[in-house]
Amino acid sequence: MVLPAALLLFGPLQPADAVPLAVETDYSTVIGTLGSLIDTASADFIGPGSVDLGDLTTDVYYDGSIYSYVHTVTPQTNNVSEFATAFGVYGFNGTAGWDFTEASAAGGDGDAGDFLVDDDLINGTIDWETTGAGLGTGNGFGSGETITFFYQSDKAPGPAYYSMINGGAGNAQTLGPTVPEPGTVLLLGSALLGLAAIRRRNQG
Repeated sequence: MVLPAALLLFGPLQPADAVPLAVETDYSTVIGTLGSLIDTASADFIGPGSVDLGDLTTDVYYDGSIYSYVHTVTPQTNNVSEFATAFGVYGFNGTAGWDFTEASAAGGDGDAGDFLVDDDLINGTIDWETTGAGLGTGNGFGSGETITFFYQSDKAPGPAYYSMINGGAGNAQTLGPTVPEPGTVLLLGSALLGLAAIRRRNQG
C-alpha cells in the first residue's frame, strides 16, 4: 500500500486526544498568568429556527508557547447542560476548567464538582457537562448567568465553532486552535518528497 506523502512525513492529522485531562482548574487561579491578549471574537449561539440561545465571547492569550482560549458564556435560556467545542482540539495540553465562583453564583457548589470536563478520546472535543445537585438539576445554568470556561493548546487561533446544549443545541463561531488544511499539508509533503528526489539524483 502506498501512503500519501503528507501521512508519511507528518503522520495522521488528528487532535492530540491522547493527552490526559488535568484536574479541573479554577479559572480565577490562572488569571494573570496566561500572557498577552492577542485576539477576541464574539457571537450568538443560534439554535433551531434561528433562535438566539445565548452569547459567547472568546479571548485568546499567548505566553510565548501556550495559547489559552477563554470563553465567556451567557445563556438566554435555562437548563443548559453542556458547553463544548464542536471540533477536535489540536495541541490540547491537558489543562481546562472554568470559574468556580461564577459557577457558584449560577447555582453550583463552587467547586470541581460543578462540571465534568470530558476530553473526548474519539473525536477530540472538550465538553463541560453540568453535574451535581446545583447546576445539574432544576434550572441549573440558565438565562442571564455567566460562566467563564477555558482550555489551553499549543496551536494558534482561527475560526472555530462551539455548542451550547439545553435539550436542543445552539452553535456559535468564534476562535479555536487550527492546523494546516489537509490540501496544504499534502502539497507541502509532495514538495518535500520532490526535493528529496532531486537531492538523490544530484548525489548520484
